[in-house]
Amino acid sequence: RLKNWTSDATALFTTLGDGGVVKNLTIDESCVLTPATTGNFGFMAEIANKYSVIVNCENNADITLNAATAERFRIASLVGVSYGSVKNCTNNGDITINISGDVVDKCYLGGVVGYVNISDQFKGKGEGYDIALDNCVNSGNITYTVDGIVGYLNMGGVTAGTSHEPIASAYFKGKAKNCVNTGSVSYTFKNGGSLADNAGSAGSNNYHNIGGV
Repeated sequence: RLKNWTSDATALFTTLGDGGVVKNLTIDESCVLTPATTGNFGFMAEIANKYSVIVNCENNADITLNAATAERFRIASLVGVSYGSVKNCTNNGDITINISGDVVDKCYLGGVVGYVNISDQFKGKGEGYDIALDNCVNSGNITYTVDGIVGYLNMGGVTAGTSHEPIASAYFKGKAKNCVNTGSVSYTFKNGGSLADNAGSAGSNNYHNIGGV
């Protein structure tokens, strides 16, 4: 169990390499991660590369970002972007983003994983390799407040989404099963703020309340 760890925009494992494994790790509520206004952010890893596995991990700490403006970011409790598999993982911490100006590019906010893209790298590897998210739970609240214009917004309880496609799409091959979100997912535009492109959430079989909006 990791306690009293504080970081400004750097995960425990900046990049989890091909085939890398993180397992049985719990982030205590005493830990603090402050994301930057552009990039990929999560307590475990910023990016988890192909064939990687994050299993039996839990986060109990909150993530908060207060900034004047932002560019592209993908933020979640465990990993910002996953090209591998995340299994039996739980997020209990809240994610709160407050931007007082514009967000000029895409942003993804997910409870467990920010963005999933396993593409077809597991093709031919056998049964089970196409499961990107398995038995994951989010109970944390995800809140996004912006005063300016947002270029593109994706939010979700367990994950915010993939490259413009549902997780179960034919192109991306990746699937999610037995994942549950019980936390709230909400966004607020203040002082005339607006959404320039679109707001949405990833869809998949076996998701409950994915998106929460």
